Amino acid sequence: SLLASEARLAEAQRIANMGNWEFVAETRTVHWSDECYRIFGQDKNSFSPSHETFLACVHPDDREKVQRVLVPQWRPQGRYSHEHRIVRPDGEVRHIQEWVVPYYDEDGAVIRRVGAVQDITDRVIAEEAVRKSERQLQQSTDNVPALIAFIGKDRRYQFANRAYEAWYGKSPEEIVGSTVAEVLGRANEEKIETYIVGALAGARQDYLVSLDTAGNLRRQVKGTFTPSITEDGTVLGFHVLAQDVTKEKVAEEELRHAKELAEGASLAKSNFLAIMSHELRTPLNAIIGFSEIIAKEIFGPVGKREYLEYARDIHESGGLLLGIIGKILDYSKLESGKESLFEEILDVPEIVRSSVALVATAADQADITMACDVAETLPPFRADKLKLLQMLSNLLSNAVKFTEAGGQVGVRVRAGRELGYVFQVYDNGIGIAAEDIPRALLPFEQVDNSLTRSFAGTGLGLPLCKSFAELHGGTLDLASEPGKGTTVTLRFPAERAEFS
Repeated sequence: SLLASEARLAEAQRIANMGNWEFVAETRTVHWSDECYRIFGQDKNSFSPSHETFLACVHPDDREKVQRVLVPQWRPQGRYSHEHRIVRPDGEVRHIQEWVVPYYDEDGAVIRRVGAVQDITDRVIAEEAVRKSERQLQQSTDNVPALIAFIGKDRRYQFANRAYEAWYGKSPEEIVGSTVAEVLGRANEEKIETYIVGALAGARQDYLVSLDTAGNLRRQVKGTFTPSITEDGTVLGFHVLAQDVTKEKVAEEELRHAKELAEGASLAKSNFLAIMSHELRTPLNAIIGFSEIIAKEIFGPVGKREYLEYARDIHESGGLLLGIIGKILDYSKLESGKESLFEEILDVPEIVRSSVALVATAADQADITMACDVAETLPPFRADKLKLLQMLSNLLSNAVKFTEAGGQVGVRVRAGRELGYVFQVYDNGIGIAAEDIPRALLPFEQVDNSLTRSFAGTGLGLPLCKSFAELHGGTLDLASEPGKGTTVTLRFPAERAEFS
């Protein structure tokens, strides 16, 4: 029925937030549907729609625009639509869109207009929120030197930041809507084609390529394409983040070159030291041998006691120099990577006793007490015997050297599945300041000049011990305090112990 149809139409208009109206030119009467009254916030019983009352509802700032549409010479021919604001009686401002279909007589005069009106306030607010968000995004990304963009599935830019202007001479406004090839150039597009295809297939792409940019400037570009994927798995396009890493790559190349030069110089130094050490050993062995023969008067009395003392000094100094040369040779082997391990199962208590015996005489002469805390039940230890002996004797010798008369030097050993195999050499000697410890572990370094003058040495003992420990998969740690002493800890993996 007609009433039912009208009811359904009214319900549909209410749901769509849309009303309709009709204007008859001859009578200048206007008819509004119920939804029109609701949209304009007017009471159907007290408001009489007309050309004048309609204009009164239009926002003052929009009236001129609306009136121009109604003036014959400005009115569009055929159907048309326009948007404007209205002000409700309670002062609320709403945005509406109107669609108008005019009907003309034979002379071209309007005899009737039929229109529809829809409240689009929510849409306008949402669109403004989107525009505001886009402005904020644009402002935020424009201050970033990296390229930031979004490229749709059609390979056209939907967003680009200001960095593109510096790179490619095109503003974001020019770029939006353009293809990748139009912005970057065909040659550059080909360089990243594989990554574009991968991103549009839904996979994140990381790349490092060389791209030509404005001013014939070639840049090393590190970038990421991150796909934008809907919940149903549809790929909408991908986000672009690309940075100019040219300076970093140049710096890396310079650093690599410098490293190669340094390694070459270090190798040359090690080879030189090794050759010179070998060349020095031959005459030095003769000096040590002949001085020993003289000191022991093997071929008969020397005569004057002074000559015997000189011979002993020569023999002692020769032995010291031979030890220094040995350390230099060991270190040059380590630097050249030629040092290797000859591992065997060791009896740790026996090794420790041998190490202590090597420095016992020097300790007695310096009036230093030696302590040894090593349990006979320690498990066997798999290591290079000579290197373990060298580590312990080096550390004990250092401890004796830097401990004053009446002091104490000791060694203790502990082992456990969680602890590993731990050797500690300690003393209550002069100690080292905390800030000097890193330097003490560097080759050919000594802590300060006063110590260098008082205690001769190469500065290779601790670095050699550290390197030997690391060859075994272990570590060397040094704890010290001036005036209270030093503790050096060698820690090896538990796998080197044979626990029962």
